[in-house]
Amino acid sequence: MVVWQSAENSFQKKAILDHLLPTTHDEYVDALVAFAEDEDENIRSVAFDRLKTVEIADLNKRADAAATRRTIRALVRYCVTNPHPGLIARLLNSKRLPWSFVKQYWMTPQEDLWRTLVANKNFILFSHPDRDPIAAFIHAFNHAIADSYREQIKWVTPKELAAFIRPAEEDEGEKMTVTALDAMQAFDIEGVEVGEEELVMPGMEMDVSGALFDTGQGVVAEENEVVDLDSVELDVPDFLLIENPFEGLSREEMERERRKIADIIKDLTMGQRLKLATVGNLEARKILIKDPRRLVAMAVLGNGGITPGEVAALAINPATFQDVIEHIANNRNLSKSYMVKFALVQNPKTPIKIAMRLLEIVRRADLKKVADNKGISPIIKNMAKKRMR
Repeated sequence: MVVWQSAENSFQKKAILDHLLPTTHDEYVDALVAFAEDEDENIRSVAFDRLKTVEIADLNKRADAAATRRTIRALVRYCVTNPHPGLIARLLNSKRLPWSFVKQYWMTPQEDLWRTLVANKNFILFSHPDRDPIAAFIHAFNHAIADSYREQIKWVTPKELAAFIRPAEEDEGEKMTVTALDAMQAFDIEGVEVGEEELVMPGMEMDVSGALFDTGQGVVAEENEVVDLDSVELDVPDFLLIENPFEGLSREEMERERRKIADIIKDLTMGQRLKLATVGNLEARKILIKDPRRLVAMAVLGNGGITPGEVAALAINPATFQDVIEHIANNRNLSKSYMVKFALVQNPKTPIKIAMRLLEIVRRADLKKVADNKGISPIIKNMAKKRMR
């Protein structure tokens, strides 16, 4: 047995991750993949961050028919922030990728990921049974990608469908019931209203390219000067401030306006970005929440127009920085919605004491989702199971 396989506790696993115990290169990569699905949150986080530094060829080798379910899950999660075409193709070709993993990890409005997926013929065949909700989900955040997906679907032949078999779900307990509509509601994507009582489903993730998210690449250091927002002149078009900026516009016109918004924000000063973060509409918030300066991204959370759906999407995302999770949990205004509280319970980075307190208000109908969530602390899962009795 190799060294990493004999590791019995977090201390030993951390020693392997820190190269304090002898391992070959291949053994170390195997350890990273395995530990990226570890029960210990700290081990899981460190391993997954270091997995992002591994050469793609090393990961491709592990996406084959002999891969374990844990390996496939780790690589599927990797593809959310690093949608490498070759690795995605290997995962699909391995015949080991269950549809539940797609629904759990890839149903996220991540444009680079979906551009890669819709260009893969095996994914088109793989997703064919769910083509209508998938197309609707993509359409909600990028019309061009949705059109490309629909075009690819049209070219699928009955013979190809008959020859393609979706891998079976090995563990019925891990099957997801998340639909594309659930995902759109969870993330408050344009065109779908998120009510106070609707729930963010477990496993959903946002585009994790921003400063509120741990991508392993760090964030831009904050400016040293103090910004007096009252003295900042913010001369921006109304479509960055009003809540329905695209009302009455065609699809093409909306796309042009979105490009304008990105260009305008790109040229703003630090102070102007901070001020816009506090008063801007959803379109502005979508961009500023990913600003490389954490101060700007955090200012979005102080925007009076931010919706429970936006906050819940941050609160449930395991890639969100822990201090952001704690900020949401300790801010009465941000965490007053049931959907935000429920999201915090399901995030492994939510401090145990906070999660335990919030679990007390989780509805009985939702306790099973908490008990079945494989990513959170066993303490919270066991408490949910006791409350179900």
